[in-house]
Amino acid sequence: IFNLQKTIHNTMKNIIYLILCFSITFLNSQVEEGNTVRLQFIKVEEDKVEEFESYMIEYVGPAAKAAVSEGKMENWLLRRVAKNARYNAGFSHIAIWVATNPEPSWTQVWEKAYPNLSADARSWIYGKGEELYSTVYNANCEYIAGFLRDPSTIPNIAIFNLIKAKKYNAYINQEKDAKDIFEKHAKGIEGWHVMKRKGMVVNSESAWDMVTIDLFDTWEKANQNWWSEIPRNVMKKHNEKHGSDLREIRHRVMTGLLFDARTEKKED
Repeated sequence: IFNLQKTIHNTMKNIIYLILCFSITFLNSQVEEGNTVRLQFIKVEEDKVEEFESYMIEYVGPAAKAAVSEGKMENWLLRRVAKNARYNAGFSHIAIWVATNPEPSWTQVWEKAYPNLSADARSWIYGKGEELYSTVYNANCEYIAGFLRDPSTIPNIAIFNLIKAKKYNAYINQEKDAKDIFEKHAKGIEGWHVMKRKGMVVNSESAWDMVTIDLFDTWEKANQNWWSEIPRNVMKKHNEKHGSDLREIRHRVMTGLLFDARTEKKED
């Protein structure tokens, strides 16, 4: 009887373990190295911001949610650029399209989100977007490395550092190695990502070619020097290995989360 109870106990432990692994895998379905992430930089006039944000969350949001659930893309997020960063940035919002796939088609996604939507209503939704915003530019990026401390949620605050690498390959290797250091020592950040921009535009001296994203749960933490938590000897060893002065930050764009399609999280 004891052996039977022990067998049942171990079997239940394995089942629970598998369930937990499945849950964590599902929640941790983050972008992987090599995936494409499109950053859509959007400009909205000040008097249209409130209407635009309502439109994107209430009308585009359900379609984005359907796209995630149907496997069209990994996630879709909408972020608002902080007012004090808009003038220099030239855009007011950033939409992040994570790992988009060819199938299913967008028509199928919209039909899933709005099964009874008439052609006229769909035309209105498309046209309304054109009235409310303009796309300044799109940047297709290749994901390199990163982490989220809690993969089940997206942190509210994200700082996009648009970078021109001075020594391209050396800088990429430096950031790859930095990921584990940040994750272990920089407890002030909730997540961090690094990507390289794709396309011929990166050959222009005036264009940024790399982006890092620092993630925080509050504005207070975002305004602190989170890297100061890293032990000096660790950073010294890291810098001795890779060198310094490998990049120039062209723009530092602070943003707040408006909508996350995967969890349906909206602005707090």
